[in-house]
Amino acid sequence: MRKGYIWLVVGVMLLAPWRGAAADSNATHRAYYLIITGGELLEGAVADAHTPFITKTLLPLGLKCVGVSIVDDLDEDLTAAVRQATNKAHLVLVTGGLGPTDNDITRQTLSKCTGIPLKENPDLLREMARRFGTPEAELRPNLRRQTEVPVRGGYLKNNVGTAAGLIFDLEQGHVIALPGPPRELQTMVREQLLPFLRQHYGIRAQPSSLLVRFLGVGQSQIDHTIKQKLTMPPGVLVGSTFEGSRVDFTFTLPEDSPAARQALETLKEQLFQVLGDNIYATSPETLEEVICRRLKERGHRLAVVEMGSSGSVMAALGRAAHARETIPQGWTAMAEAVLYRTLGVPAEQWQRLAAGPERLKLAAASAAQQGSADCVLVVGPAQPAGAGSATLTAVLQLPGGQGVEQNFVFRPGAEGQPALVTQIMGFLWKRLP
Repeated sequence: MRKGYIWLVVGVMLLAPWRGAAADSNATHRAYYLIITGGELLEGAVADAHTPFITKTLLPLGLKCVGVSIVDDLDEDLTAAVRQATNKAHLVLVTGGLGPTDNDITRQTLSKCTGIPLKENPDLLREMARRFGTPEAELRPNLRRQTEVPVRGGYLKNNVGTAAGLIFDLEQGHVIALPGPPRELQTMVREQLLPFLRQHYGIRAQPSSLLVRFLGVGQSQIDHTIKQKLTMPPGVLVGSTFEGSRVDFTFTLPEDSPAARQALETLKEQLFQVLGDNIYATSPETLEEVICRRLKERGHRLAVVEMGSSGSVMAALGRAAHARETIPQGWTAMAEAVLYRTLGVPAEQWQRLAAGPERLKLAAASAAQQGSADCVLVVGPAQPAGAGSATLTAVLQLPGGQGVEQNFVFRPGAEGQPALVTQIMGFLWKRLP
């Protein structure tokens, strides 16, 4: 009872600023406040990538950020931040805390703050069940929670993850929650949030923009190359983000005109001349989506066999468009003996080979015989390499049985997995036919 009473008082207090904001000028209507959640940010474990991306994306559209708060994943901290934000702007954007774990409290906290209940959305529930291959009635409670949306407002579709964005529709504005993973957030902002803001906040027309996605080269090197070798169009705004060893650069001109589009097209040609070997897309397509699209266009199918990558390669590919048509099978095991037994390879056959590429080629051949894939990726077991790093070898069997291999150095554990996945995806991107 005592906790419920506290939330009732907070909800009433939080609504007051919105009524006061109604009398403000149009500038307030076009202002927004940004709240970034995550204790790891406050501890310095990771850097805030959301603020520069969101502010640089929305500024050319006429929306101005009037404040940013970074808060821990705690009810009281997020509540205080929302109250401060609603004193300053009609529009509040909150990032993170929409996942399935116990510290993902954004959904419930915003519901209490705004007084807007949550309800399972049948479309999201159906999609969640499809994604996990489970009947709706058997979905785990923490997954079902991700299908709850405000009864007054709605949601933003997540095309690359499970956590939908949430729209809390208040009398004089909105509180909108976005997912925390940068790839999910950035895709949602571009594909879902911008059309919503254009409809409800009268933002000006989408400017001309060019998105260039890089692999295998760092932000500083890209920036240095651009400054040294390219001629930038006058007035262009440049933004960049980094995640899992992948770098995105966005080049924006305020107006969408033939001259602006031509200037960006010329810039793109210059970028390909100096950095073309590292550019995997000039659209929101992920690296995994580029790989799966290429497989589909060329009529190939890829099977995945994993040891040292713990199933993370298959998981990344499985989220991509066209994955169902192009990635028919996958095997994962931590121990070689278990994997070869699963693939039906007699123990004496693989034990005769020295550990390394020859064994992996045997695994690729065995996997190819079991399915309809004409390409097979085998990620070998990880080996300690000193100084907190590890190594592994991957073998890619191409149509016709030819095999190519590559060694990777990475930092073991959850922290190093995204970079390892990116390295392996880069290997596929370079080597697949």
